Amino acid sequence: MAISPQPAQQTDRPAIHLIRLGIDLSNPSTAPSLVNPDFLRHNGIVEPTWTVTRPVVMDNTQSHIRYSNGLVFFANNDHVLISQNAVTDEERNAINPLSGEDVVCFSAASRYIESVSQDSPYDFMSIDPTGWIDIGAKGENELTSPLEDLAARIPVGEQVPDVQVRVQYSISGKIATIYVSEHTPAHDDSVLRLVFSGEIAYYFDDDSPDSASATTIAEILGNWEEDLELFRELVYQIYSTYIPQER
Repeated sequence: MAISPQPAQQTDRPAIHLIRLGIDLSNPSTAPSLVNPDFLRHNGIVEPTWTVTRPVVMDNTQSHIRYSNGLVFFANNDHVLISQNAVTDEERNAINPLSGEDVVCFSAASRYIESVSQDSPYDFMSIDPTGWIDIGAKGENELTSPLEDLAARIPVGEQVPDVQVRVQYSISGKIATIYVSEHTPAHDDSVLRLVFSGEIAYYFDDDSPDSASATTIAEILGNWEEDLELFRELVYQIYSTYIPQER
């Protein structure tokens, strides 16, 4: 499957703007001290041109490294999270969604798996995409928001809660969970935005340690586009039932 985080949109499907992709790897033998800039660079896990931004956070319990292209490594004593955030365009005060060759987190995760020797098998991994859909300009087309309407009906005193919807599916041996929330950008209060935070999770069988080997993890990472496509399809399924109505 070709790499295409933002495929050509069907006429009835709005664009999904990807703002974050993540890979969560759970292993009880993870050593946070190993996840450091020198190790990542010397093993070719990160490219020489990728520069570290912000001070590196590192002690006996955790490691936190950020790169200028949005790539982030976080490790503690039982898991590693390798993620990539969309980079902000400072001139336009806007976020550039992830697309095409911008996506490097999966190849970096594959190289990490190849470079690290684990004493025990992995017991969990997930691929975690986050994206949004802009559903309209409030000023031109007043939209009824189901989440806002629900929140307005369940206040505590004068406090109206933030409402989030959680949707979960069991598909092909993995658990796909998507959280849906609403957001209005600070720089443009005329837009109503639906934010979809996903987790495509793989829970490995304790009775079959080989199923959670580094080889299995590498195979899943090699098919990451399929999980991203599953995320898109589920987002469109949820979106199609949202159906904002004109007042």
